[in-house]
Amino acid sequence: MRPPQLARRSPPRDVVFLGSVRNIEWDSRFPGAKFVVYRFKVEIVYKGLPPAASEILIDPGHTGCGGEFKNNTKYIIFAHKMDGSNQFVSDECSGSRPADLFPEDLRFLEASRLHPSPSFVFGKVLQYDSYNPYVPSGQVPLEGARVVLSKKQEHLVSSTNPRGEFRFSGLRPGSYTLSANRKPSFRTLLRLS
Repeated sequence: MRPPQLARRSPPRDVVFLGSVRNIEWDSRFPGAKFVVYRFKVEIVYKGLPPAASEILIDPGHTGCGGEFKNNTKYIIFAHKMDGSNQFVSDECSGSRPADLFPEDLRFLEASRLHPSPSFVFGKVLQYDSYNPYVPSGQVPLEGARVVLSKKQEHLVSSTNPRGEFRFSGLRPGSYTLSANRKPSFRTLLRLS
């Protein structure tokens, strides 16, 4: 049975790349056991590895999902990093698959790599209103709140619409701080959702 198409459902993984098996090795973490790891040649990085990454060690998992990768076959690999190790785990449950069986997925990944979607942050600012018995506390949208999205020395400012909504788009990847406030003459507690 074919797994779901990537364009419809992409597994949430730390690392996504196109590659092929370079070598099959015994897993040094389990001396005496017959577990293998696969040394992959990285051909195209889609997510989570430096662009210059040339190879990566993949553990196929030692659970019910398991998995086996074959030499001379290109794979779309979805993996997550193992704690305290330079290895990644990618088994059949992670969504990794032979690339030649899923050309639509390769087209999707390549289009995403060449034309990344703009990142955005959106939300709603609600105000605490203890004087209105008809509206649950914290459910009153706050129009005109000043919303600030900050990254280091960069600050983007927006105001909420009548429904209390705001949106920042075209953002570069990274960690941001979000805050909201209302004119100082009002003493209002705000909740971001």
